[in-house]
Amino acid sequence: MSRQTSRPADLDTQLKDIRRQLNDQLGCLDFRMESKLSLLAEFQEFFKKRGEVEYEYARSLERLCEKFERSTKQRNLRNEVRSSFNLWSTVLAETRKLSRERASLAETLASEMVARLDIMAKDVHILTKKCREICAEVQDHFLKELRDLGEQTKVYHHSCYNTHEAEVKFIKSHEKVEAARNATQKKKALGKEAERNRQYKVQKHLVMKNRNDLLVDICKCNSFSMQYFNMDIMDIIEYMDYDYHVSFERLAMAYKDAEAESCEAVMACARSVMDQAKGLNFENDLHYFLSENPGPFTPPNPFSFQPYDGDDVMEYKVNTQDVFERAKKTVESIHSNIQTLEIQREEDAKTVLHMEQVNLKKYRITSVEDALSVLEEAGDAMTVDTGGQSRGSASLDRGLAYQTRASQAITLSQRGKKDALHFTLGVRLFLSVYLFRFPYHWFLQVLQRRVSRSDKLALAHSQLDILEKALDEQKIPPVAVGVDASVPGEVPKLFGGNVVEYLKATGSEIPLIVSSCMRAIEKEGLKMEGLFRVPGPAAYTEDLRKAFEEGRDPLLYVSNKVDIAGVASVLKGYFRELQVPLFPTDNYKAFINCTRQDDVTSRLESLQNTLTLVHPAVFKVMKHLFKFLFRVSLHSSDNKMTSANLALVFGPTLTRAPPDADPRQLHNDVPSVNMLIQLCIDHHLQVFGEEEEEEEDSAMMAPPPSYSPPHESPTWPAEGIVSPPPTPSSSQTKEEETVVSPPTQEPVNSPPPPLPPHDPKPPISPRPP
Repeated sequence: MSRQTSRPADLDTQLKDIRRQLNDQLGCLDFRMESKLSLLAEFQEFFKKRGEVEYEYARSLERLCEKFERSTKQRNLRNEVRSSFNLWSTVLAETRKLSRERASLAETLASEMVARLDIMAKDVHILTKKCREICAEVQDHFLKELRDLGEQTKVYHHSCYNTHEAEVKFIKSHEKVEAARNATQKKKALGKEAERNRQYKVQKHLVMKNRNDLLVDICKCNSFSMQYFNMDIMDIIEYMDYDYHVSFERLAMAYKDAEAESCEAVMACARSVMDQAKGLNFENDLHYFLSENPGPFTPPNPFSFQPYDGDDVMEYKVNTQDVFERAKKTVESIHSNIQTLEIQREEDAKTVLHMEQVNLKKYRITSVEDALSVLEEAGDAMTVDTGGQSRGSASLDRGLAYQTRASQAITLSQRGKKDALHFTLGVRLFLSVYLFRFPYHWFLQVLQRRVSRSDKLALAHSQLDILEKALDEQKIPPVAVGVDASVPGEVPKLFGGNVVEYLKATGSEIPLIVSSCMRAIEKEGLKMEGLFRVPGPAAYTEDLRKAFEEGRDPLLYVSNKVDIAGVASVLKGYFRELQVPLFPTDNYKAFINCTRQDDVTSRLESLQNTLTLVHPAVFKVMKHLFKFLFRVSLHSSDNKMTSANLALVFGPTLTRAPPDADPRQLHNDVPSVNMLIQLCIDHHLQVFGEEEEEEEDSAMMAPPPSYSPPHESPTWPAEGIVSPPPTPSSSQTKEEETVVSPPTQEPVNSPPPPLPPHDPKPPISPRPP
């Protein structure tokens, strides 16, 4: 039972690979966060050291100015060298101003820049942690779907195994009915057979339900996998970098403006930093990140349906009334859910677009007045978009706090008196504007809703597609499970029967077993070495015999899985067990005498005259048989079966001596029997004639054109049908074909898998006694 109920090894391997891939994703995200934090720490250390250098440089400039001012006063050089002194005074004043500018720059670098980098580091840590939690939540959902897929696979295989067991019990109960000796035993056996039949149909219905559920789970897992690897993980990585690159760009802009206000000499450095900052781009970073880590973020191979042994149904089926109605209700519910989710997703998209437009807006600041104007506009936008809560951006809060003191600086600037207060407030206001952004928690909320709704939409669309396809193919609601089809009339037994009676009852020209076996051998076995000599597997041969006896054609669609030796054994067994052999026993001596003529021409003439005593229906069967054996002999270089070897095999099969014949005479007749069969093979055209069209002969070897393979696997009969569908013949009425044919059919050009060669399990539904 473990073989039937266990999941296939390749499915387990695929699930393990996906779990390992998801774990690798989280590891890559953690490593990316550590790289960001390391880079931000390096920036912080750099700006601290740079601030110390600038502050030391400013103090050095101040001491330098004080020294030379004292020296100038002591020397009293004002009048002696007025023009040069004025130049000298200007140089000292500009140096003192440069000292103040460098001190302000040092304070900016050591405080504002480092503080902003610290905020960025905290944001990176929080964003990565939250996005990692969202990623883990989505992965847990994905793993849950995978676990459901594995469990549903086990349930499906277990139900298939139970169906097989129910089928075996049903067969045994039928055999007990046939073996019953009196009416009481037969009645009891019939009751048990009916109960076994009911249990078998219930288990078959359960198999169909579990298979449908498995197909839905596979479709959902494939859709979820594509959605997660192509959309969700990309969105999560994008929101992990929320405001990261923009903050760096604004940091670089503040650094450039501070350097420009403090000293024109350092503009080259600031310009280089700005040029490099402009190159920051999320798409380029993402492309590089994915190229460096291709494995964890590549979508896995799609899941495929792995059927139970013999089950070839690859589509969702609604073959019963309850399944059909349930599918219709599910489609209506899914349509409603999709409409609601689409509206919600559009609202989220508009919200994200507005936030990104505000967050990515670039400001052109040339004065303190411009900075105050921008801060007021940003405060209004923040209040509207965050539901009246203006707090959440530290830079915005600090900028708004400077507004009161900045009004004094504006008044002084209007009078033309710009002092250190104006300069300091201006720099800080510029930083507040450049570093303004939306709080990250609003983006996290939108991201969580977006990922959740996108996943639901993907799952809903995938389930809707498979259900709508199944409903479109099933235009008319199917008949409910449990409605038995009418059982066809009795047909004379095949093995051990009479050829003439069988052909008359079936209305065919050639027995189905003969045409089917010949067709299978001609397609796959003409080059098989030892054909008709090598015996076939006993179990396989017995299953073929049962199928032909029940009127079915197990070799309708031949593939390389067919055991040709078993097919040849069945064909030989059929001719050997006939009540009356093809060469009738009553004319046995006449056929033997035909081989004792002097030359071949005389033997052929005598054989033709003797064959006129054979029934026309039997004559036609003999004609097709020996034409087939002649085609087999044409491949004797491969199969080693010449006409003489075929005669050795089929001589005892096609002829039978009278019961009262002398055993010693029978031993002497063996060469004559072999010669008789060899004559019929080598000279079949002269013996049986060639007036029949080749198309008519090939039509007898081809499968019946009115029959097409059903959707259901050949291992299980169609829903609600107790007896298997008989092979259509020319004598069947349209009503019989309507009742017996399966509820759904596929085109003839896509046959179901053939009967397995070593473990055949054909459907067996015996006729009621």
